Amino acid sequence: MGYLRDLALAHSCARSEGSCSIKKQLNYCLIESSVNSLLGNYPSFLLAHFLESGRLSPAEALTHLGRMPADYQKADCLLRIAPRLPSSLIADAWFIALAMTEHSTRIATIKKLMATLPADLDSRILDAVRSISNPEERADVLGTLAPHIQERMIAEAIEVAVEIPNNAGRTRALLALVPQVSAPRQSELLERAREGANKDEFLRGLTQLARQLPESRKGEIRESAILL
Repeated sequence: MGYLRDLALAHSCARSEGSCSIKKQLNYCLIESSVNSLLGNYPSFLLAHFLESGRLSPAEALTHLGRMPADYQKADCLLRIAPRLPSSLIADAWFIALAMTEHSTRIATIKKLMATLPADLDSRILDAVRSISNPEERADVLGTLAPHIQERMIAEAIEVAVEIPNNAGRTRALLALVPQVSAPRQSELLERAREGANKDEFLRGLTQLARQLPESRKGEIRESAILL
């Protein structure tokens, strides 16, 4: 691990020398690329051990984790080291999880990381959700996060949901956010979820939603069902 630090320092020095050190810079890039490819075979339990024993700092462990090529490797390692990360790095751990491209691995990892989700949810996490290119996957991730989104972040979360171009995904994401809004805003959110929604899918969503709300807040759900 000290080798990588020395390599980064040498590369930085070479860059400061300008164009006369292009050959050095290329050599350092090739070395770094080779080392990073070897990290794909790095056992996740070993990285966790190095973190626990103090041979790696939390920031260094996350850096090495991010270099792993396969999502399943990142997921296994992330779940091992997350309980040992300081609060200042939890958001970075979430960025790694949200950036995974294998959707089933990403969702499974997010669900297992929920215990570490900051109580003061960083808006950058919603930005990371917004960057997920597949609309259905973006809706799934936002729906998974919805129960943990505080009132002050709801407006931004609704924006992320509304931007989903797929009608089914947009409806699903908006309905997932309904329990998080105050009663006066519930009807407005239900109306937005109904716009362009498939009738059968919207009814299924309402049925699931009704199971989560107290009886005092189910009136709007019944009205939405009647209006279909």
